[in-house]
Amino acid sequence: MTVQSYLERAFLAPVVLPLLMIPALVIEGVPELLGMAAIVLVMSLVFGGIPYIVFAVLLLRWLRDRDERTWHRATWLAPLLFAGVLVACLALWSLLAGAFDGRRLAETASYFAVWFVGIGYFYVLLVHAVRLLLVRARVVRDGADVSPV
Repeated sequence: MTVQSYLERAFLAPVVLPLLMIPALVIEGVPELLGMAAIVLVMSLVFGGIPYIVFAVLLLRWLRDRDERTWHRATWLAPLLFAGVLVACLALWSLLAGAFDGRRLAETASYFAVWFVGIGYFYVLLVHAVRLLLVRARVVRDGADVSPV
């Protein structure tokens, strides 16, 4: 498997991992830390799932036929880019609901943006840590120079 094909699949992590965490919300005796992580991840999917899926599809379409370095840069920029998409979606939703209030939108958008950037970089670090393990196990073929800068 190439790095690009691995990273393409890894863009599913923000959808798949929260879905896998749902049982931790209903099973008795789950460790508290796991339960809290499950709540954060599942709620990130509830609030950002549809915008993320649209974002990921468009980003993956743009990444098609790009080199490995571009794929790496995209993974490191994706949380910041998605925060912008999420803010735009919040503005659109408030306009469509007829409840546009600039101050309230700014407060809500900044709150969600901070959470989603943090959660996004959690996924980026997880994806790249797994990539390094898979490269060492020779499951993924890594390029010679893939630093994100």
